[in-house]
Amino acid sequence: AQFASTSLRPGIYARLYATKAVTTLVLGLSVLAAGMGAAGLTVAISAAYLLSAATGHRDGWRGWRDARMSPEWWHRLRHFALPFGATFLLNNVLQWVDRFVLSASAPAAQVGAYAAVTDLVQQTLGMLFGSLFIAWYPRLLREHEAGAMDHRESLRVKYATFAVALLLPAVSGLILLREPILRLMFGEAFRTLSRDVLPWVATATVLSGVRTWFVDIGLLLSARMSVQLRNVGTAAVVGLALNLWLVPVHGISGAAWSMVAGQMTGLVLSMGSTWDVLRWPLS
Repeated sequence: AQFASTSLRPGIYARLYATKAVTTLVLGLSVLAAGMGAAGLTVAISAAYLLSAATGHRDGWRGWRDARMSPEWWHRLRHFALPFGATFLLNNVLQWVDRFVLSASAPAAQVGAYAAVTDLVQQTLGMLFGSLFIAWYPRLLREHEAGAMDHRESLRVKYATFAVALLLPAVSGLILLREPILRLMFGEAFRTLSRDVLPWVATATVLSGVRTWFVDIGLLLSARMSVQLRNVGTAAVVGLALNLWLVPVHGISGAAWSMVAGQMTGLVLSMGSTWDVLRWPLS
């Protein structure tokens, strides 16, 4: 998907996601009809993702086969691909560790309410962040590779200004209108438990989105994946430690506070690490 995006080939991008959607639906329905339950559904979804990646862009795989034995390929594997993969895994730890700690120390009703409101906020805001990223990142990358730094900065400022103009009302509306939104989406039990934590979850989601979709771009452009790995790893450790401390005492509120603290830690570290690549904050 990233190859198709950065090479400005939307046809490949569309085919990749269409294949993934159709394959997920077919395999998912098949395993459910066979009575394989949640475990079978998980395997089916994983297989659909792998199949779409394997068949969605054959040119990319052919290029990999041609270059896989070169010294440059091994260098990129060690210094970019492996740290990038580890960073992705730690990002998932940072995002999901609160639910695991909650499931071990909080009532099932609290875990369910927290998971529901977290998914609602993260999926809603994540769609906005991801859509903006897909629209701007290929152009930014091409300007960076061409050495047009002034034009790159101009694009970044325009994009960031537009993103703030779009996301600030979205986040504010989600927080201010949480009562009718929760009334529409959830039952009474979930509404009562999730009402107070939604603003914290929204704040943490914005911090995570700004770091992932805006600030960490500087580390990607300069190929400093070990730095990104360190930043995300530190944030994950902070989030885990705070969850272990606060969740047994404060329940889902402690999990939400820990989420904000962990994401804020990652954002501050990333902003410091990218200062010489992208001038943050906006000038």
